[in-house]
Amino acid sequence: MKNKKSNLFLVFFLIFCLFLSMASVVSADPTVNSITTEPESPKPLSTFTVIADISGENIISVKVTISECTEGPPSEQCFVPHYNLVMELNDEGKYETEVTLTGTQASIDHVQYLFTIDDNGTEYALTEKDWRTYLDIDSDNGGTNGGGDENGSPGFELVLILIAVSIAFIIYRKKR
Repeated sequence: MKNKKSNLFLVFFLIFCLFLSMASVVSADPTVNSITTEPESPKPLSTFTVIADISGENIISVKVTISECTEGPPSEQCFVPHYNLVMELNDEGKYETEVTLTGTQASIDHVQYLFTIDDNGTEYALTEKDWRTYLDIDSDNGGTNGGGDENGSPGFELVLILIAVSIAFIIYRKKR
């Protein structure tokens, strides 16, 4: 009877140790807690800083691939990925890097992130659909349809005025 109890105790002890080891493996995976940018809403063709709050046990390196994307119909499309940008650990314990947008597509309205984290020799590729930064595209064209932009440059109205003045000048010269 005593032998059965000790065997049973040994089996339960081994199962308990197995659960503890599995729990520590699960909790050791690195996670991206949050992503912020400076400025918060970058403009197309601008340079901005990506700051990621990443937690993990033994993070050796963090790289990020940033894709310039558009939501437009019929489906989301991504262009010009900036591959494996090395992220440096800053004083606040967060990882950061700078990226310059290329803006090769006029319809680009946000960027998406794919993080590659080397955690003690094991690489993890982390991405989520919610990891996006929307670009400040409204201030790029002044928010108007051809009315000029915020720096005072003329819109299409100036072209119409020049055409009207030219036609009036031609008519005036023919009558003389």
